[in-house]
Parts: sequence; C-alpha cells; structure tokens
Amino acid sequence: MHHLTEFNKHTALIAKYGSNAYMLWVLGLYLDEPDLDALAARSLTDGGNDKCLDFIEVDKAGQKIVVAQGYFADKIGDKAPAKKASDLMIAASWLAHGDKDAKTLNDRVRARAVECRAALDAEEIEQVELLYIHNRPESLNTQEELDTCGKATSRLFGDYEIQVACKELGLREIEALYRERSSQILVMDAVKIDGRPMGNPITTGDWDAHLYTVKGSWLRDLFKQHDDRLFSANYRGFLGISKRKKINSAIKNTAERQPSDFWVYNNGITLLTSAVIRDGRSTTLRGVSIINGAQTTGSLGSIDSSIDLSKVSVMCRVVVCKNPEKIEEIVKYNNTQNKITTWDQYANDELQGVIRAQFVEMGYEYSMKRGFDSVDAAIGIEKAAQPVLAFNGYYLDANRSKNSIFDRPEIYRRAFADRPARHILLAYCFARSIDEVKRLLEDKGERTENEAKQLALFNYLSFRHFLLSCIGACLQQFIGGNFAPADAKVNSSAAASGIDAIAGQLEKITRQVLRAVSRSLETKSKADGVEVGRLLKNEATLTEIRAELNSYLESVLDGQIEDGHKKLIYVEA
Repeated sequence: MHHLTEFNKHTALIAKYGSNAYMLWVLGLYLDEPDLDALAARSLTDGGNDKCLDFIEVDKAGQKIVVAQGYFADKIGDKAPAKKASDLMIAASWLAHGDKDAKTLNDRVRARAVECRAALDAEEIEQVELLYIHNRPESLNTQEELDTCGKATSRLFGDYEIQVACKELGLREIEALYRERSSQILVMDAVKIDGRPMGNPITTGDWDAHLYTVKGSWLRDLFKQHDDRLFSANYRGFLGISKRKKINSAIKNTAERQPSDFWVYNNGITLLTSAVIRDGRSTTLRGVSIINGAQTTGSLGSIDSSIDLSKVSVMCRVVVCKNPEKIEEIVKYNNTQNKITTWDQYANDELQGVIRAQFVEMGYEYSMKRGFDSVDAAIGIEKAAQPVLAFNGYYLDANRSKNSIFDRPEIYRRAFADRPARHILLAYCFARSIDEVKRLLEDKGERTENEAKQLALFNYLSFRHFLLSCIGACLQQFIGGNFAPADAKVNSSAAASGIDAIAGQLEKITRQVLRAVSRSLETKSKADGVEVGRLLKNEATLTEIRAELNSYLESVLDGQIEDGHKKLIYVEA
C-alpha cells in the first residue's frame, strides 16, 4: 500500500499523536488540509468523555460537518471492530440532540457541539459526514453497521434538511484517495457513450476534443455507479439537492418536467479521458473524469431510476490530453467560476516567488501549492496566511476561512505584502508554539485551576488567532524597544535551527502571554457580565486587552530581557 509507506515517513506526527496520527493524516488527505498540527488543535476531540466523537471539523467553506471515529491496529491480523462504526450513531446523537451542559461531556466536545448547532441553525451546512477511519481492510459487517447508522442519523438531522453520509475509510478507500492525488482520472473503466457525435474532432499537438450529445440516463447511471470518484479532476464534487441548493434543484426539475428543453437550458459538461475509441457507430472512453458539470451530473444522478431520462439530452465535450501541465490548465479554466481558483492566481504571484526564494535561501521548502499536496513542505502560502494576519493584528481576517482570505485581494495583501520570509517564519513558529502549549496542557495529568482556565479558552476556535494577535502586540515587552509586529523577524542565525526548535524556544513567551490573556479575559468577562465567547468576537476587546497586556507585562517583567529572546528575534530599525 503506497499510502502506508508515505504515512510511515511522518515519524514526528506519529510520535506526537500516537494512535490518532493515522486518522489525522488521513483526514488531512480527505479534507485537503496541509497543516496537520493546526487541524489537530482545532478539531481533534478524542479523550475521556468524548461521546465517541474523536474528531469534529466544521467546514463552513465546504458547507459540511465532518465527524470521525478512528481505529489503528498495530498487528496485521487484527480486524477493525464493527462496533466502532456503530459508535458513530452515538456521536451523531450527541452532536444533534445531546445536552451540551451534561457533566459527563468533555469541554472540547461541548464547544464543538455548540459550534455545529449554531452553523446548522444558520443554514451554513449542507451535509454531515460520519467517517470510520482505520488501517484494516473494509468489511461487510462494518458496512452493514454504517448503512444502519446512515438511515438512523438522517432522521436525527431531519429538521435541517441536509444530507447525512456514513463512510468507511479502510485500506482500499484510503489507498484510492491517496492515488487520486497523483491521478487526474480515478475512474479508469472502459465506458461506452450513450449518445451521438456532433461534428468532427478538433486536434492540436497537446489535445483532442470531441463533441457529443449524450442521454441523461447515461449520466445518471455513471453517477450511481461511481459517485464522487467521477469528479477526481474537478475542484469541487456534487453539492447535493436541497431547498437551499436552488441551482441543483432547478436542474433536477427541468430534467423531470421539461426534458426536451434540457439541452438548450443547460451549459453541458466536459469530460477528461485517456483515449476515445471509435468502432463503427460505437464510442468507448478509456477512463472518465468530469472536470466541469459535477452539479448537472449529480442532479441527474439523484433522480429516481423509475423516471425515464432517455429524452433528456446533454451537450458533452470529451477531451483527451497527454500533456500533464496542459491538463492542469484545462481543469483550471473549466472551473473559472469556482472561488477555489483564486489560489492559483496567488500561487503564481510574483510576491510569492520572492518569498519562496527567501525561504530557499534559509534552507526551507516553501510551497506555493494549496491543500494536502503541500503537507511535506515546512511552510507555505496556505499554512502561513492566517498566522501572519493574526500576528499583525488582523485577528478577524485570520478567523475567516482560507478560501475567503484568498478570495479578497485586500486581505491577501495584508498577509503577504512587504512581509519578508523571516517575519513569516516568526509568525508561523509562534502559531506552532501555541498549538504545542495547548497540547501539553491537554496531556498534563493534574492541572492547576489557572491552567484549567487557560485550556478552556482553546475550546473557542477563534482564541488561537486572538492569542497570536496578543503576542504580536506585546512582543516588545520581551525583547525591548518600541516597534510594530511587522518589524519583528527570526534572527538569520537562529533560522537554520528549524521550525520545531524555534517554536520550542518561543513557548516561554507564549505561556506568559497566555497567562496574562486568561487573567484579562476572566476579569473583563466578570466586569461586563459577558460570556468569554462573545468577548472574543468583539474587535474592541482585542484593542482593550492589548493595552492592558502591555501595562501588566511591563510591571511583571520589570524591564528584564532574556538573552535567548534577543538572540532569537531581530527587530528591524
């Protein structure tokens, strides 16, 4: 298994997260998230009184909630227990209707459950995915448990009119998911077209294009057989049918009520294939990936098989391309209405090229790619954006989804314009130090009352960026002088030690600021009679606490500057 070989290379991840490392790595792959430490910090909920909720991710950009239950077998002969699949029923029940004030619920799960219900009530979620992730072969017993779980959990979320999907990610499915990263076409079956050609093919040195009119029934059968694997080269799969998905509902209604007009109402679809084989009047495709038209295909695929779609006609472009770089461009420009493509324009930005060159000069790999493909890079455009924004005081911008950051040029510029690599490295290492301080607090057997209060703050997802903003605002108390956060960088001599080493040296500053922020938030919450979660959503709160922090730390530190901080952090005059 290629994916197991790749996973086993991540020895630091395995050492840090133990039996949860495999689940976390797979979820990074599944969610296209390269920063596994940040993913763990915000979404890993495994522990005592977790109500079978090992992992909860609220993905507002993707309009879904992902809940995972994990199992890792050390021995080859061990089977993945089917009971853990049925535990997803318990997880879904607690998520949908559990008492958030129950004393037997751990604080991390409690906070995530509140966040999930708020997103559901605000109609920001279209799908709940319940995943059972393990490193053993898939089994019939597990699938039967998941089928039962799927039927029952759909009723649990019935009031929200959303889709609920239960999936088993065992060795076969995870291997397919891993291979998908390097293959634009995942469905490699020979597929016979049910339709007729339109005109002659267009041929160039890099690609050939064929035009067909295909039947809606053919697309429905393809979707029912292959599901989302059909969209392996697409930026986004099928988004589902609901009252809130008006476009997809309209596609479905047109196919059912006005089948003869579908061809002129619909934009058609584009397929990528390895080869087009014509034999008389018959045409067979060697492999299929729908690079544009996922919503059309999925909408037709959701129509009941009892309804005749043979009178529904869809325009279909079939593209054969043997140039890998050209394939990427074809996929990109066939999805120009998708906001995810904004990543591409910034990946090619001259500014990113300068930053990358500076990181290379320091001995770091800086990835200008998005998603899980950059997980092995020390740092990159996606990992750095939110920490740099937060460190420089743009706390609310940092709390936006990553797609939102890159969809708005002014926010992108705030993150990267005039930011040298050593400054980006400092902000990112402080973010890593925050994640490590949180993890060490979680792992501590006996916590003081103050430590328990500090750890509880991390149950608010926005707190990580809030704390990072506070560190940037009061950093001058630790190294002396009067400067803006943007002026601080990692010393060139210290940069070579690596991210883990730098983050480790920054932990002392992080701990001191965390103690001070915890104290300030508690005081302000009591004085104003406002819950901490609401305080963290108020930009004015950050301004007030910044002022308090500088005064408080100035009195506590009494002008004492540690040599280690001065050697690590350089301030540009």
